[in-house]
Amino acid sequence: MKKILLLALIVSASFESNAQSNRFEAGIAAMNRGRFAVAYRSWLPLAEAGMPEAQLNLGLLYQSGQGVDVDLEKALHWFEEAASSGLAEAHFNLGMMYFEGLGVEQDYTVSMREFQFASTQGLASGSLMLGKMLYEGLGVEQDKFVARELFLDAAKSGLAEAQFAYAVAAQTGEGVAPPDRLFFLSKETDLGDPFVAYVWGTLAFLNGYRTEESTQLIRIAKIMAGDRVNEVESIISICLTSEYEECPTK
Repeated sequence: MKKILLLALIVSASFESNAQSNRFEAGIAAMNRGRFAVAYRSWLPLAEAGMPEAQLNLGLLYQSGQGVDVDLEKALHWFEEAASSGLAEAHFNLGMMYFEGLGVEQDYTVSMREFQFASTQGLASGSLMLGKMLYEGLGVEQDKFVARELFLDAAKSGLAEAQFAYAVAAQTGEGVAPPDRLFFLSKETDLGDPFVAYVWGTLAFLNGYRTEESTQLIRIAKIMAGDRVNEVESIISICLTSEYEECPTK
């Protein structure tokens, strides 16, 4: 599973002050027009006044070098400021900086802590990255069962990369049962489900996750699913109508 990018800028927020809200939204409008320096000037006084959403956005500008020079130290500072207010997206972006070693020494312990916080706040990207660390055993004891549950939870939010991650787990059968239950399963038991993998892989593709790896998974899962692929169109419709709650899982 490929690394995911930092979260995009927040596009809306609620504030007590109409003046603050107007200034924040003016920055969003400027950003949408590609006028990042104007967005920066709109958000800076708000960030300095303690608005976490503006602090998050400044961090993203410094991290990406849009409207300002790239400055990972300042990006880290503003993410930390926003995270101190409990903003889940800020915790996620802090986690990504430590996960990838962006301007800081790579530290999986810190990134795990930040992803856990974001995940418990309902942020799908946090659940995805937490699942990735557990799935691959990065800085933590490997637990593919919990990782698979996290992938599914994030996939149901509509996050395309999480849908692909769950498709991979469904195809391989990894994490289908807790480690202490695997003893009771025959070594010949095939825990994978290509049909489930095909459904979720297709959903990920439709939602924009289109890589060589995802295309290959869909192609292989389609072949392995056999005649059941004829059900996919109706299953996809049910998935979308039910907001992913009635998608097939295993």
